[in-house]
Amino acid sequence: MLWLMMICAFANELSAQQNQKVSYTAYQFVGEIQIDGQVDKTWYSGQWSQSWRDIVTGEEGLYRTRFKSAWDKENLYFLVEAIDPDISASIDTNHAPLFKYDHTIELFLDPHGDQSNYYELQINAQGARWELTLDKPYSSGGKASSPNELENMRYAIGINGTLNDASDIDHSWIVEIAIPWSSMDKLDITSSQSLPDMRINLSRVFQDDDDYDAAGQYWLWQPMDEFNIHKPQDWGLLQFR
Repeated sequence: MLWLMMICAFANELSAQQNQKVSYTAYQFVGEIQIDGQVDKTWYSGQWSQSWRDIVTGEEGLYRTRFKSAWDKENLYFLVEAIDPDISASIDTNHAPLFKYDHTIELFLDPHGDQSNYYELQINAQGARWELTLDKPYSSGGKASSPNELENMRYAIGINGTLNDASDIDHSWIVEIAIPWSSMDKLDITSSQSLPDMRINLSRVFQDDDDYDAAGQYWLWQPMDEFNIHKPQDWGLLQFR
């Protein structure tokens, strides 16, 4: 009986650790961040997030994925690094559901944490993107507006290896993003002044099969405990300092 109680206690502790909500503090950056897909010196002072984990189990993803964030008076910035020994992407046009076909980085923003009018961005290693907003989660009858782009949003891809060449071993690909505060009127954020903490999540879809029915792996900054990322109330917290 004692050993069974110990196993149950360990399982509960592990589950609590996996389900614990994460947070990240983004500091105001003084200077200029070049959106060029490079982890250059402008990012050196920022802290990396913890490595992303499986959407359901909370186990660390097969290949490390992590991000940094910063902000200034004009923009909110993200930098994502995805380790990948074979970098590939098949779609090179915008406004397609990239997660169904390619390795994809996804960014979700719910500025007010009210589960309404939230934003989703998907980007692959070729630089194709898909932007959409949702009035509320799908499970609550939400509808997606697509494409619903944030004006003057900029991004760049960096490839540390060779794209779509399985004959060599690659290292990683980088996604660098700048979202102007002025573009976030669709999200009811129009100024960087008095920024509230923001509910966000980031996801990496690792498509290990050409057939979407044999769904790929999903690694998230904040795991969801079920196969459903559209639960903004359970996302992590982005804090501004």
